[in-house]
Amino acid sequence: ATSIAKTKDEMQSMQSSINRLQPTGIQRIDDVVVKTRDNASRMTSRLSAGFDNLKNHMMGIAVTATTVGAAVVSSVNKAADVQKVMVENQNLMRTAGERAATTQKEVNQMYADGERYSVQYGESQKTIAQGYQELIKRGYDRQQALGAMKSILEASKASGDSFDDTMKVTTSTLEAFGMRAESTGGMMRNTAKAADTLAKAADVTSTSFKSIGVGMEYA
Repeated sequence: ATSIAKTKDEMQSMQSSINRLQPTGIQRIDDVVVKTRDNASRMTSRLSAGFDNLKNHMMGIAVTATTVGAAVVSSVNKAADVQKVMVENQNLMRTAGERAATTQKEVNQMYADGERYSVQYGESQKTIAQGYQELIKRGYDRQQALGAMKSILEASKASGDSFDDTMKVTTSTLEAFGMRAESTGGMMRNTAKAADTLAKAADVTSTSFKSIGVGMEYA
């Protein structure tokens, strides 16, 4: 009887321990497990979001760098093209007998004017540099070339005709009527007069610089 009573006491003591864990003890353990799991899940989500943001940021930087890099390369290539034409212009002027120091000064002026005219009249600096070269090849000296360019560009923009057509017809007219002046200022005045007359003729006859140029060949 004593042994049975002792066993009952031990069982009651065990049950009492179990009761102390239930529900608060085991529930507390469950809460800790759940909380730990939730925290781990939130941390994983935050890390994932952080990596996604970092990846998107890096991709944005890469795209920007590529775009900027392409723009820089394009600008460098365009500048190199303009420089190449200007070097040719200087060599042509030297071949025509002009002094090196003088031609360098005038080429620098062509650079400066070309940059300004490009913005003002919407032609590329390379096209303007090639325009100077056309004038030099036609026998215009540095002052005449510098004096004629602005008026030719103005006529092209006003008439809507291409720069090349305006250049060819205007210079042909200047030469045909003996209007090539020796000074830069004189060339500016004469070129402006010729270009203005041609533009008015094109407007009145509803034609173009190119058509007038063709007509003058048969005049």
